[in-house]
Amino acid sequence: MNEQQLHELNQRHQRYMRKILNQSNEVISARYVQEMQRLRRILQLKQQGQKRSLDEHYPNTFVMNLCRRELARRGLPIPRVSP
Repeated sequence: MNEQQLHELNQRHQRYMRKILNQSNEVISARYVQEMQRLRRILQLKQQGQKRSLDEHYPNTFVMNLCRRELARRGLPIPRVSP
């Protein structure tokens, strides 16, 4: 990665962070659950030896982890996600 690409990536991450920080507790929890369900679905398919179907979307783990950290920072419980 060159310096320009790193700068663009850093700016994108900063925008995500500002967006998450300004959202309500419920929205952050819902986004965390959504991304975690995607991750669990992908892992479940992989464990079963199936290929990912075209309608499956990869989770945005950066946003998922950002939501988790923000929930912890706010002193809120991390939602449990069942497949």
